[in-house]
Amino acid sequence: MLRGKYIDYLALGHIHSYKKERLDDRGVYCYSGCLEGRGFDECGEKGFVLLDITEGKIHTEFVPIAKRMLHEVKVEVDPTMDMAAIIRAAKECVKDISSEDLIKIIVTGETNIDTDIDCERLRRSLDQDFFFIKVYDRTSVQIDYESFRNDKSLKGEFVRLMERQHMSEDERAAIIELGMKAIMGEDIEV
Repeated sequence: MLRGKYIDYLALGHIHSYKKERLDDRGVYCYSGCLEGRGFDECGEKGFVLLDITEGKIHTEFVPIAKRMLHEVKVEVDPTMDMAAIIRAAKECVKDISSEDLIKIIVTGETNIDTDIDCERLRRSLDQDFFFIKVYDRTSVQIDYESFRNDKSLKGEFVRLMERQHMSEDERAAIIELGMKAIMGEDIEV
């Protein structure tokens, strides 16, 4: 809409991340972002755009000034990992992040039915290394139905019952995970 309007530099707002693109043959448009990230939807480097206008030419430079950056880090797990291995994987994922920064860790992937992701333990293991950290468990449980086929236990009966239900695999895994926690007497958060 603004192309071909003899614009040399168009300053835009609302998007809180730095972005500079060509508007047309003559001008550029720029989102300067915000000076400091305020939430984990505003990750990355923050600052302002410095304009230098010399002999009718505009030169732009992004100047990062934020004291702290926000990071969203995904830690991919697999069913072979126990909690100690998950903590090691998380530490590896954040090793190059400044201790002044804020981190949101999202644990993803599949876990073994007997593995309970302890978000608080993971947070505590990294708490002293960063200004702020929070952890979310977004894993799903890998169910080996064959291993329960002949298991003469309440767990086995429960898994066989759920296997016969008509529902998506994600729904089934979520219900089995909650059921297993209930069978083992663990606290259930829904």
